[in-house]
Amino acid sequence: MILRKVKLTNFGIYNGAQEFDLLPLPTAQFNRPIIFVRGKNGVGKSTLVTAIRLCLHGALALDQRVAQQEFDDFLLRQIHRYPDGGDQPTEASVEVQFDYVNLGKKVTYRVVRAWSRQGNRVVKQLSIWGNDEPLSDGGIEQSETWLRELVPPGILNLFFFDGEKIQTLAEDSDHSHLLLAETVRNLLGLDTVEQLGKDLDLYIARQRTHSQVLHLQEELQTLVIETETLEGQLTDISQSQRELEAKIAERQALIAAQERQISAEGGKFASEREERLAQRQSLEAEIEALRRQVSELCSGLLPFAIAPKMLQSVSDRLEHEHEIIQEQVSQQALKRRLDKLTMRLSSPEFWSAFEEKVDAQFQATLLTQITAELHTSTASTATPAEPLLLHVSDKERSMLQSWIDQAMDETPQHFTEVISLLNERETQLTQVKATLARTPTVESIQPLLTQLHQLHHQLGGLEHEHKRLRDEQQRLAARKDQVTLQRQRIREQIDEHEKETSRIFLASRAQKVLEAYQARVTARKITHLETLLVNRFNQICRKKNFLERVQLDPQTFQTSLFRFGKTFSRKQLSAGENQLFAY
Repeated sequence: MILRKVKLTNFGIYNGAQEFDLLPLPTAQFNRPIIFVRGKNGVGKSTLVTAIRLCLHGALALDQRVAQQEFDDFLLRQIHRYPDGGDQPTEASVEVQFDYVNLGKKVTYRVVRAWSRQGNRVVKQLSIWGNDEPLSDGGIEQSETWLRELVPPGILNLFFFDGEKIQTLAEDSDHSHLLLAETVRNLLGLDTVEQLGKDLDLYIARQRTHSQVLHLQEELQTLVIETETLEGQLTDISQSQRELEAKIAERQALIAAQERQISAEGGKFASEREERLAQRQSLEAEIEALRRQVSELCSGLLPFAIAPKMLQSVSDRLEHEHEIIQEQVSQQALKRRLDKLTMRLSSPEFWSAFEEKVDAQFQATLLTQITAELHTSTASTATPAEPLLLHVSDKERSMLQSWIDQAMDETPQHFTEVISLLNERETQLTQVKATLARTPTVESIQPLLTQLHQLHHQLGGLEHEHKRLRDEQQRLAARKDQVTLQRQRIREQIDEHEKETSRIFLASRAQKVLEAYQARVTARKITHLETLLVNRFNQICRKKNFLERVQLDPQTFQTSLFRFGKTFSRKQLSAGENQLFAY
């Protein structure tokens, strides 16, 4: 659908006939399908959009359920009025020309909606031409139905944006989700499927059949009426939520301004006075504890840390004496083994094992030679005459060595950390004391705080009411789902009881096929829509892989954004990115 021209005659602030050429003309480089209307406040931007909606959809441009008298009053208010009085216009009209492609064929339609005041009545006219040929001669109701089928009302929510109201779609709120769900259903044609389901329910309920299913038909008709009532209540709640959200935003702005004034007069410091006092007490306690740690370190191994060379000498001496003791023990063990070997070689039993007899002189010479060789090969390299100075056991040596290691490494490092932390806390305590010294008392800004408290109280009441409406909305939605299930159950019962009645049987079968069709077409179209959302959003953001995937809930049409395989909230988008996503 491409808008070509809009002509307003005595509509709103537009006096006389005013014509707008809206045909987007592509250039050699760019296809420009978007029409941007800008101007100062009150020059008629919103009036132009209202006129287009009114021309295409009549009373539906106001609401799904609007009384005829209310629509007539709206039309009368839209007739232009001269500010200086005099004879006022009594009629107005809106004409919209647009191109529409259906089954590969482009048709230029021209829709003219006109009305006039005649006494206490409003006379309305609606004319439609296609390629300059009249299309409808069955009255205004038939023309309205034809227009709704050609251009569903909900579609306009996607293609006509009021710049002052685009924030509604950009915000990640309950109302924006409801608006998005309604719009997407209209875009995908699912509203027609849902309405067809309701019509089938009414058709089944109105069929006259035998007494076995009369009570089921009555119950089904009651449930259909209840469904419509619930939908009306949900619509009213949505309107109330929008009004509350506007009031909440107003209170939040007043609170922000009040807080800025209090902060300018030192209220921020005054409100934090108790916190600063508690912080000072905590710092003083921590400083006292750190000083005790310093005292304990000074009374322990810390004094030895100032003589690292002496500690190293003691450590080396302990190790050296440990080696001397080990050498002495080793020599004693070797001497015992040599004595045993000498006794073995001197015994007759050792030499009796040889076949030839060895004389005593040879035995003595051999024994002397072996003993000398063993003494030479196992001679000690230590100085046996070196005296032991410390005379400590292995347990005492290990304990002394541990103390030396702590005095040379752990204790100085721990002392340095404690001193550093102590200095840091003392600096913080000095800053806190200075802050307390210049902090005003709460009494000096008490009037401002009282007013701020009242604003918070009002905001709390509005938020509580908003929560109540949201809870009521959830309750009504749950009841609507329950009624839908009951309607489905009754349809199944009627289907079972009335298989012999072809019309009811076929209508029930059509209802089931319609539900299956709705589920399948929803899944297929949502998949296509998700792909388009990712491609178009990344394109207008000029970030190729900013969004990896978008997932739409097939029931609520709430969006889930994916990046790097994980979901992330729309709150992580910047304000500009949120508005681009809403567009």
